[in-house]
Amino acid sequence: MIETVAYTLAVLCGAGAAYRILVAGTRDRLDAWRRTAVECGLGDFRESRFPTILTGSVRGLTVRLENPVPPKSRARIQIAVERPDCHGVRLAMRREGFDTAIDKMMGDHEMVIGDISLDSNFFIVGSDIAFAAAFFDAGTRDSLVDLRDDLHRVAVEEGELRVQITAGTDAPERFARVLARVIEIGAHMPGRVELVARLAQNAANDAEPAIRENNLAFLAGEFRGHAASREALRAATRDHNVAVRLRAGVGLREEGHAVLLEITQSDAPEACVAEAVSALGARLPADLRVALFGRAVTAGQSRVVAACIPLLGRAGDDAAEARLIGALSMTDRDVQIAAAHALGRTGSALAVEPLKAIARGRGDEELSRAAGEAIAMIQDRTEGTPGQLSLSDASAGQVSLADGGAGQLSLPTSKADGRDGAD
Repeated sequence: MIETVAYTLAVLCGAGAAYRILVAGTRDRLDAWRRTAVECGLGDFRESRFPTILTGSVRGLTVRLENPVPPKSRARIQIAVERPDCHGVRLAMRREGFDTAIDKMMGDHEMVIGDISLDSNFFIVGSDIAFAAAFFDAGTRDSLVDLRDDLHRVAVEEGELRVQITAGTDAPERFARVLARVIEIGAHMPGRVELVARLAQNAANDAEPAIRENNLAFLAGEFRGHAASREALRAATRDHNVAVRLRAGVGLREEGHAVLLEITQSDAPEACVAEAVSALGARLPADLRVALFGRAVTAGQSRVVAACIPLLGRAGDDAAEARLIGALSMTDRDVQIAAAHALGRTGSALAVEPLKAIARGRGDEELSRAAGEAIAMIQDRTEGTPGQLSLSDASAGQVSLADGGAGQLSLPTSKADGRDGAD
């Protein structure tokens, strides 16, 4: 009995000592957090020991220091900066490493911001891409990259910026530096009412063309009804980067046609010229279509050729048809397919034989189908141009064109159907 009592007392004494150590450790941690928080300008503190939380305020923001979740995380402290006007936004980022490489292999879709310094250092996912475009301005990107080695995880959720950091109270100067930068980043998060203004600011001032273009895309799309969006797009038509001017011209629609025309006549990258041609469509003057098509064929710019092709076809225009027939002989399959579609809409009997040739030549199912459909459409219009289209089981995806039976399409079924497949 005495031994039992002694054992119980020993256990209680041990538990009491452990509790005192825990309380002392918690108090010391809170005191260290408070000293650093004061150094960073926080005040009006509230604290909790279990769980260990220190809450303070600065510049109208509520900042919370707490142990990370899960407790055994590589992070030492979690900093949360409240921004209630960011409710509904979800964004998460981690340092690039082995685990993020595995996530990518498993199919996780990474958000690309457009700044290689940020994109190469962090794996970013989220549901609000417009918020990310507005949030990751030059200052925020520089701060995050500068803090890379001190950050474990960063998230925006439930109206808070939550940052798990690897710095701790054993390195007070480093901890203070990180806390001050995190507060700065949190204060810079755009609320809903600020979103358009921040996108416009980034579109005008960011040093990275891809960032300017990305922000313009949101202004021209999701937020095109805002007056600030139109002003930003107009200003961007004078940008020194052609891709940014292109995005502005497309976003301005009719008001941007002059910019798009200028791009089609410039030595801009092929992709930009092709998009400008497609955006202009029928508004591209006929003589410019022909000149641009010829220049692109000579330069081997297949994207521009493909963009011009739908604009060339005009019923009864022999010159246009000759150009389209010539495009069938180009090696780029997208050009050939586009030419076949255009000839189907506007071509004459002169196009049938060249279409037959490409249908039989490459064993390309999509190209063969486009050619076959074009021939059938031509025959429907011309009545009397021979040609019969058949798709046989023995050579799936191939088109066979024979004289006789103008404009007929035969799709034979398998022998198992008990039918001969003739239509």
